[in-house]
Amino acid sequence: MMKSLVKNQQLLSIFLLTGVLSISTSLSLVQNTTAATQKNSASNITTKGELISDRRSNDDNSDRRSNDDNSDRRSNDDNSDRRRGGENRGTSNQLPDRVANAVLADLSKQTRLSARQLQVTQYSRQTWSDACLGLAKPGEMCSQAVVEGWRVVVSNGQQNWVYRTDRNGRLLRLEARNTANTPNMPANVANAVLRDAAQRLNLSSSQLKIVKTERRNWSDGCLGLGRPQDQCAAVVTPGWLVTVEGRQQRLVYRTSDRGRAIVFDPTASPVVDGSIKPIQIPTSQLPSTLERGTVFRAISSGGFAGRTYETTLFNNGRVVRVLIASNGNKLQPQTYQISRQQMIQFQQLLQQEEFNQFNGLSYPVNQGAADFINITLSSRTATTIYTDINQNLLPRPLKAVIKAWNQIAINPQR
Repeated sequence: MMKSLVKNQQLLSIFLLTGVLSISTSLSLVQNTTAATQKNSASNITTKGELISDRRSNDDNSDRRSNDDNSDRRSNDDNSDRRRGGENRGTSNQLPDRVANAVLADLSKQTRLSARQLQVTQYSRQTWSDACLGLAKPGEMCSQAVVEGWRVVVSNGQQNWVYRTDRNGRLLRLEARNTANTPNMPANVANAVLRDAAQRLNLSSSQLKIVKTERRNWSDGCLGLGRPQDQCAAVVTPGWLVTVEGRQQRLVYRTSDRGRAIVFDPTASPVVDGSIKPIQIPTSQLPSTLERGTVFRAISSGGFAGRTYETTLFNNGRVVRVLIASNGNKLQPQTYQISRQQMIQFQQLLQQEEFNQFNGLSYPVNQGAADFINITLSSRTATTIYTDINQNLLPRPLKAVIKAWNQIAINPQR
């Protein structure tokens, strides 16, 4: 019995010891497993951290490449702007290609010179006072908005042209055609002379050319061309003698130094291929002055019949046409009425076309001509004479007055 009890206790001790060892081994295994798991987790975390870092590095590199690409594109755009003259830059002082091309194309068209023969030699930014770029034509209405643009000088090696443009070259104005014979003459003087010559010859300014200029000192404030009724300052006036040519016609002007006074010199304007050179009307050939209440008068004489007619417009719109006999008597009077509006329009035309500028001038017929009619036109302040066969060769303003007068002088009742 005792042996059996001892044996059982020994077995129980062995069992308990075995259990403890088993539990200890399990705990050890659990700890080892946990440590291994933690080690593997740590290893996994580190590996993931390295991948994330790599991705971030790659992203940074990609961003840098993208920034570099954008920088390259901006650099290329800047270079492109510079090649185009900086037209996309509001602060650039480089002439845009489109402006230069527009100027060269326009000048090539007007002069029939190849664009390859022309070169932009100077340019500068300018602010023009109106939409006509400060070069309004006679009677032209211009918006008074300030226009940003360019002043461009073009040359073919012998002659210079000066253009004014807006910022993009959509508006173009030619200042003047200067040659080597026009040194230092202000552009505004050239422009004023060309505008007046264009009006007289019924041409555009681009069809005219200043062929010669000379420095002169004029004897008085009227540049030596004063009329008896003018009050001219008795002071020497420095200025220019300017010769303009267009379509085989040549006009001579006298100007003050800065163009404040510009006077057409009819007696100095030479005859070119049959164009008319006016002469002064001798005092003995001047007709009587107009009577009070008279607006305009025309006296025509000559032709096959050799008759003389006088047609007079009065300020009440009445028109009287009479035949003047050899003894001076007025025969066969014809009277008719024009509207007040028509009379006012004619008076305004006399002022607009500056009929006074032809005072004292006669446009004679060429030698050898026959069967022509002389017409003497008189207003309250001016008288001029021309012949019917050379009417088409007269200055444009005078032709405009003659045309308007003929519409009045034709009796609507006949």
